[in-house]
Amino acid sequence: MKNKSNLMKILIIISLILITSLIVLVLFLYKELKMVKVDINKTRVITKNYDINKFEEISFDFKNAKVNYFSTDKDKLIIKQSGKTDSLLINIKETKKHLKIKEKQSSYFIKTNYEILIPSSYKNKINIINGFSNTKISNISNELYVNNNSGNVTITNINDLTMDNVSGSVFIDKVRNIVFNSSTGNINIDYLRGNTNITTITGDIKIDLFYVDSNSFIETTAGDINITVDKKSNCFYKVKNQSGDNRLNKKKCTGENNILKLTNITGNIIVE
Repeated sequence: MKNKSNLMKILIIISLILITSLIVLVLFLYKELKMVKVDINKTRVITKNYDINKFEEISFDFKNAKVNYFSTDKDKLIIKQSGKTDSLLINIKETKKHLKIKEKQSSYFIKTNYEILIPSSYKNKINIINGFSNTKISNISNELYVNNNSGNVTITNINDLTMDNVSGSVFIDKVRNIVFNSSTGNINIDYLRGNTNITTITGDIKIDLFYVDSNSFIETTAGDINITVDKKSNCFYKVKNQSGDNRLNKKKCTGENNILKLTNITGNIIVE
């Protein structure tokens, strides 16, 4: 009986803690939403400009909103928010060297889209965190770091890309120099050259045209590797496949300068 009594006390305490936490969360969200002006009948566009040249690093963190990133000839960062609200649903934090732009939690309940224009004159590091929506990144010449949680990402004309992908498909039009790590999801690249290190656990890797001009490493645990190598490439194969077919074009990668290392546990390796 004593043990049952103690168990009941513990359950009551846990219940009180959970109820209190829920009340605090509801009050926080109410406070956040109370500050947001919503107009369900009209889509509003809010534009803000920021001088970013003094920062050595810029970070964007959007969990819910759909965001498109582009390059611009303007000298300031431009953020365009589109949604049914007059309130800007982002937080901006500045340190001496770092500018951080993060989506507010209140925006999770209001559908918003963003267009972010980054000055082409800005040459420092850019971090992009994408949550659950699809996003596009185009013509960013900076050192670019992308962290994608769950959403499809489309990237066009990028130099120096480092990307971590938890779950989602990645489409790249043109990239030079890439470090890519993925848990689940396919990666499709139209054109690739430069330093290459691509690793996936579950997902296919497809490269429509690969100009191999440096040592390159491509690996998947479960998925197919399908590559078309540019005939001008100076490279040689190093292939390891535990379970699957290997189909390699023997007329390509006949050089001596650069390793094209392809590793697969379960799946096919096809090089055309």
